[in-house]
Amino acid sequence: MDRQNNCEVCARSVLRRRKHILTEIFLERYRSHAELLLQELIPREIPFDGTKSICHPCWQRFDRAVHNQHAPNIQDHQEMPVEGQGAITIPGYLRASNTARRCIFQNCRNTVTRSVPLYARFYLLHNHNLYIPELARACQPHIMTNDWDILANGQIIHENFNSAHLLDLINLYKWGYDRRNQMNFENIDEFGDDELHFWTSLTKIQFNSILQRTPSLGTRSDCPATVLGIYLVKIRTGESDERLASKFNMSRRTFERKLQIARQCLSEDFMPLYLGLDHLTRADVITRNLSIPSHIFGGNQNEKGIFVMDGTYLYVQKSSNFLFQRKTYSLHKFKNLVKPFLVVCTDGYIIDVVGPYPATTSDASILRHLLESEESPWHWFLRPGDIFILDRGFRDSISISEECGYVPHMPPSRGRGEQLTTPDANKSRLITMCRWVIEAINGRFKKDYKIFRHTYFNVAMRNMMTDFKITAAIINAIRRPFEDSAYVDQFISIINDRMGRENELAQFVIENNMNRQRVAFLPLDGNNPDYRDFPQMTLEDLTLFTLGSYHLRLARSYCNEHMRPNGVYLIELYRQRELLNNKILLRGRIQSRHVRARQYYTYILINPTIQGRQSVEDYYCSCIHGRRTVGSCAHIASIVYFLSWARHQEQIEAPAVFLDEIIAIDIDHAE
Repeated sequence: MDRQNNCEVCARSVLRRRKHILTEIFLERYRSHAELLLQELIPREIPFDGTKSICHPCWQRFDRAVHNQHAPNIQDHQEMPVEGQGAITIPGYLRASNTARRCIFQNCRNTVTRSVPLYARFYLLHNHNLYIPELARACQPHIMTNDWDILANGQIIHENFNSAHLLDLINLYKWGYDRRNQMNFENIDEFGDDELHFWTSLTKIQFNSILQRTPSLGTRSDCPATVLGIYLVKIRTGESDERLASKFNMSRRTFERKLQIARQCLSEDFMPLYLGLDHLTRADVITRNLSIPSHIFGGNQNEKGIFVMDGTYLYVQKSSNFLFQRKTYSLHKFKNLVKPFLVVCTDGYIIDVVGPYPATTSDASILRHLLESEESPWHWFLRPGDIFILDRGFRDSISISEECGYVPHMPPSRGRGEQLTTPDANKSRLITMCRWVIEAINGRFKKDYKIFRHTYFNVAMRNMMTDFKITAAIINAIRRPFEDSAYVDQFISIINDRMGRENELAQFVIENNMNRQRVAFLPLDGNNPDYRDFPQMTLEDLTLFTLGSYHLRLARSYCNEHMRPNGVYLIELYRQRELLNNKILLRGRIQSRHVRARQYYTYILINPTIQGRQSVEDYYCSCIHGRRTVGSCAHIASIVYFLSWARHQEQIEAPAVFLDEIIAIDIDHAE
């Protein structure tokens, strides 16, 4: 059905729903799509035959127009004192924007949105005193991530309410009161899909699957689904036992007893199916090798197991047990914590979780402990030649790993004040391309299960590691593993082509001491033909240039910082083109995101006879990874991002602009 027919249907549908007379002005406007507004209003009844439907935007326009025609004048009824145009303020309560044009989350670019679920609106109103209007919309990714607390921390909000807001606010509280005793997991069909995901992170199928794989719940409780639901809500929300007990309409003692039953049953039945060295074989690990790690480290035969290892943190309360307090105090984080240790496949599947270890124990010491013992189960699971992908915290365990016959790979280190060589910088990039999965898995624990964000009380320490392992098993059971990128073949081709290449531009810059030269460079402006002729790229080209999206996201932040009114995005042109075979050499100065007093010099060599991504022949940066030829650092990426893509766009949204208004005044840089 075309748009003209839709608009005719809208007129008829509004008549049926509102039972009012529509004016000729709206009928003519939406029938012919004219831009002119007619001044004469001729009321006319339009019969509705009940055979057509209405689109939502048109329904909103007609409904608003009819409502404005027949609504009573608010100023004629002095029901309560108001501020402005029928607006009041409620101390302690705030309101989000009442618009359906965009996602309610700040800086979200998703265009497909839907109504904010009732349970989420009630949750924000009840827990954060933040009212979400009925017209507000959210995109599906934000609804599924369940991170509604972000709306209460830093989003653009308002303090004024009108009568419609107050009526809807009262209805929300009525709905919440009616639902407080309706969280019935025994009848899972009563839950909507989004509401169940909000409270448990599961779908109905996943919930029933875990219930079936935990048969002991049925023998130890008359309400096994309720017991499982109580436990999932606990680890999902991280709320106190007393608060959740009131939500389930039971005493705190009964609630804690059911929690303990769920822990024991899941540990005995469910967890061994999805976690530990006994639930999978080394061949299963090999089949989970992604293409890029397998190509870089596994060899053509793909017969080696590739294991990614790292520790994470769980914060704990201070203790009157001074020995325990010393062991758990971290001089790195300045907090008390313990360290679970994860071993995952390259697709993010968790093989096992060991620990917890004291905060004073390094990752290298943990790995050395796992390998030094001859009775360690890891020795019969691993085979000589298997690959370990590690970070620099494992440097003291490299020797023991090699003595056991395994092949560890760790990003190279540098001396103080030195730059990584080109081979070392390239190796560092290849390792980070494979190791990001364990950082993403660590993030899943604290993003999806809020109990691990909080500081554990000492009385709950006995259950901490059990909860962590059960959660790891749940993640394995319900989450899809990471897959190869859509650009994996092109990434591999770029790696093969540039891995052995030396950075000749770096040698040229260092030999000529170009960081200290000023006269040799000319500041670029918009009228310079070399500036205008810089090759345009697509986002796909930029992704291939940086070998992934991480440095591209950093490039956007760098670009927006230097495009601020008080920022300086200085790009210079090398005058002596004859020394470079008539190629274009650009120099940029990028402010460090960590140290205010540090700037990095970036150099980009352009071949004007080539178009697209291939025209960037070489690049160099003065940062630690600046000699890299496989991919690029974020400083290089920011210059290429700006010149090849961002400056050609009509408008680029700066990330997290609302944070600029948080700090009242920067005293050190006040004018």
